[in-house]
Amino acid sequence: MKKHMILLALLMMTSAFTGCWDAIEIDQRGYVMSLGIDKYEIPPPGKSEEGNSPEEEAAVPTMAHIPEDNPRNRFSFTYVIPNVEFLVGESENPNILYNTVGENLYSASRILTTRINKQVFFGHMKVLVIGETVARDPDMLREVLDAIERDQFISRRISVAIAPDTARGVLEVEPLINPMTGQFMADLFRNKDRSPRSGGGIMGDVFEELHRWGNTVIPRVIPGEEDIKVAGSAVIKNYRLIGWLGEVETRALEIIRGTARPGGLTVKHQGKDEEHIVPIDLIYLSSEFKLDKTSDKIRVIKEVKTTGEVKQFILDPHQDLMEPQLIRELEALVCEKIKKEMKETIRKLQEEFQVDVLGVDHYLSKYHPKLWPEVEEDWDEVFPHIEINVDVETKIRRVGLTK
Repeated sequence: MKKHMILLALLMMTSAFTGCWDAIEIDQRGYVMSLGIDKYEIPPPGKSEEGNSPEEEAAVPTMAHIPEDNPRNRFSFTYVIPNVEFLVGESENPNILYNTVGENLYSASRILTTRINKQVFFGHMKVLVIGETVARDPDMLREVLDAIERDQFISRRISVAIAPDTARGVLEVEPLINPMTGQFMADLFRNKDRSPRSGGGIMGDVFEELHRWGNTVIPRVIPGEEDIKVAGSAVIKNYRLIGWLGEVETRALEIIRGTARPGGLTVKHQGKDEEHIVPIDLIYLSSEFKLDKTSDKIRVIKEVKTTGEVKQFILDPHQDLMEPQLIRELEALVCEKIKKEMKETIRKLQEEFQVDVLGVDHYLSKYHPKLWPEVEEDWDEVFPHIEINVDVETKIRRVGLTK
């Protein structure tokens, strides 16, 4: 019995003295909220790539801090870390920005620890911004995305966007409404669900499309003086940025892909004496492809069904939105506008970009397994020549409050 008691005491002592050998205290981590990735280019005189300004690097001449343009310095990484002192009112700077260059993300992040007294941690990262020069280089883009995918701490739910110029230029903006850039951009992507004018941008979805097809669309992020805008999208073909879609084109693409969130559009209705501008809020109920089997060549029909609510008309006692004829006229205008936008977007993707990000390939491979193997290998050449028709049905269910 005595031996058992001694053994039990030893076991209890062992469990009490255990610990994590690689534990890192919370205040020893540098929590990266946003990461920007650009292709490294020697900055113009007067600004250091590793510092924010010559004044901040006044102790040493600026040129001494400019990395050389050599094969090792391929990427320029911008890390945005929230300033804890700002949160408690002890600093006026909301963000801490670090910039470093390197051959890849792994080595650059390790090199960064020689300049800061914290360990870089990506477990709370919300947004990844990729510069245009990286996105237009398929090898660099694939390297970057592979590094993000392999990192065990980076969530697949982070948002990704492509900047028309540099990612650093986006992350240096301190928006007025929330100067903490990383958190502001995370909130911006959440609010993006209120308007279908930018692509999805969820990292896991982008990986899925790239692994399967090598093509996708990624939201475009545009920096302003004191704000940041997520609108439009970048078209990726064979892991390379080949062009941009505007806001209206992106909305049409989202409708075709069946991923459009509720959003509004404006139509012009011709009244008895004048033209009225009528905004209508739409909910996209369904969006599906159908194959026309009566045709000798590939012909698909995109059927879209929506329901809407009139948000504004004109204050006129002689114009009653409860009139069925007026409602039918507005429904026809909505259908016509959506059709026009969808056809223009389809034309651009088929003729200019020659890439299928519409989802026709996914539809054929899933629902027509006998046809798909015949065109799969040559789909890049087949897609620009297939016929895609559009059919839109709209029902206006509500007109807001009435007298």
